[in-house]
Amino acid sequence: MQKSVNPPLLPGGGVEDRDRSLEAALLREIDEELGGQAVIHSLLHIDDSVPEQRQYIFLARIDTWDIRTRCGPEFNDPRPRPIPAADHTAYA
Repeated sequence: MQKSVNPPLLPGGGVEDRDRSLEAALLREIDEELGGQAVIHSLLHIDDSVPEQRQYIFLARIDTWDIRTRCGPEFNDPRPRPIPAADHTAYA
């Protein structure tokens, strides 16, 4: 099987104090990072492979999208950020 050169990128981040739930955190991250409004369908997977860094994978649909409304610290800091090297073996 051919390795993917463009693995899927997902919005994500930590849960903030103002987030009422994991779902609220996901909707906020989608809004901040993509400028999108989404509907969450279900929790697909919980990844516990990295100790103390549990990841929740949800299935969601973005209904509206406007990248002009993206916000958050990622977009307020003018310094360029390095893009980490991806481990493409996970997508083989």
